[in-house]
Amino acid sequence: VRSGDVEVTYTGTIAPIPVPYQRMTREGRFTPRAKRYHASQARVAVLLRLGIKRAVRGPYRLTVAVHVNPVASGPNKGGYPGNRGDVDNFGKAVADALQFGKLVDGDDMRHMRSISSEVALTDGPERLVWTLEEIE
Repeated sequence: VRSGDVEVTYTGTIAPIPVPYQRMTREGRFTPRAKRYHASQARVAVLLRLGIKRAVRGPYRLTVAVHVNPVASGPNKGGYPGNRGDVDNFGKAVADALQFGKLVDGDDMRHMRSISSEVALTDGPERLVWTLEEIE
């Protein structure tokens, strides 16, 4: 296998939940917002675990595609909703949950080679499609 080739690919679909990063300080890890953040990570990690057969220990790529419904009315009718969170927050939520659930070793440069996020409009149910590729 050449360097950069995909060894194992996992993919799955979950509800699109953007999670803003919660900074941790001595006092901050016990605040209500921090507790909600950790609970959200745990829920997403459980959902991700359903699609992953074994933990990824080598370098990996993460791709996140968020499918949202167009705005129904107002000046942005038919366009992207402005109140759903930043695109990078969706990808970061999945990356944090993978690490929280011990499904990957880490989300630093030694482990995560790339993360890409994209948004698309859909008439169907809103969803987040993730793909985790273990590479050599």
